[in-house]
Amino acid sequence: MQQRNQLLDLAKGFAIVLVVLGHAIQYNIPHVFDSNIIFKAIYAFHMPLFMFISGYVAFGTFRGEVEKFIKRMKTLLIPFFSWFLLTFLVLTVIAIFSDANTPSFFNALKTLITFPDHGLWFLWVLFLNYFLLFIALKITQRHEELILVLFVILLNVELEYFNFHKYGIRLTSWHLCFFTCGYIFSKYTVFMSKLTQYLGWACVLLFPFLLTYWSRTSAPAFVFNLQVRHGIQSLITYLFNAIIGMTGILAIFSVLKSYLNSSLKFTSQMILLGTLTLEIYTTHMILIPYLVLFTPYFAVNVLITFTLAIGIAYLLQGWIKKVKVLSLLLYGR
Repeated sequence: MQQRNQLLDLAKGFAIVLVVLGHAIQYNIPHVFDSNIIFKAIYAFHMPLFMFISGYVAFGTFRGEVEKFIKRMKTLLIPFFSWFLLTFLVLTVIAIFSDANTPSFFNALKTLITFPDHGLWFLWVLFLNYFLLFIALKITQRHEELILVLFVILLNVELEYFNFHKYGIRLTSWHLCFFTCGYIFSKYTVFMSKLTQYLGWACVLLFPFLLTYWSRTSAPAFVFNLQVRHGIQSLITYLFNAIIGMTGILAIFSVLKSYLNSSLKFTSQMILLGTLTLEIYTTHMILIPYLVLFTPYFAVNVLITFTLAIGIAYLLQGWIKKVKVLSLLLYGR
């Protein structure tokens, strides 16, 4: 059990490194980052990996208790709104000193709630995933995973035929798939471990191949060549993206399991980062726009931005958590 927890923390540590690296690439080449192969590889699976781990942990720690649900809600939603407020205050101060128009608080708040991707959307979507799991567990505690699968199907049917994508519905329709997969892997861990013992290493080879067809902003190229209705195209795209996401997840777990059992360096540091993913994720987001460099050397720019973002975020979260009120507001702890 201890090793399994270490593996999850190692996976979370690796995932948060990918998040910061992806953002470092994105901010240093803001108009062409989708053409960068490293960015493309990261974004094909890194947030699904986080959701998978969250679902995996949810099975062992949450069985629909109201008290635990309220605690989880506070942990996720308090930082979601607190970081919005902090960011708004920073932008307001910048606007005042640059003689620009100050933003409207209520308009910004309305935009955040309507389109959570204007803020720390991961926290909002993870809360919605837990909310749907809470409902599923109230319906049944024997086959709640089937209710989660049903929710995934219903959300995607709604998007296809009614296209109501506000309030994080579109984001949830995608990430609930991986949250549910993680939950199922945890619930049926013995069977799933045997199933993926060799499949994971096959995924290491398969992932680069699938990546050549994957696009963050559109359907894979081969879908447009299929003479099928739009709804079928959407389904094929969803399934393909889900497959490449799960392929990346299984590949990473296979590699990290071997890494954990080896004598390679930085294992303990990665595990430590894995225990601080919420802190690093939230803190680095407000820092990274101001850590962009403009030297002619792209790789140097990304490396420095990444190092500063993750280093400063680590130091800041340590100082912030020394103040109880700030720790509660910014990290929900």
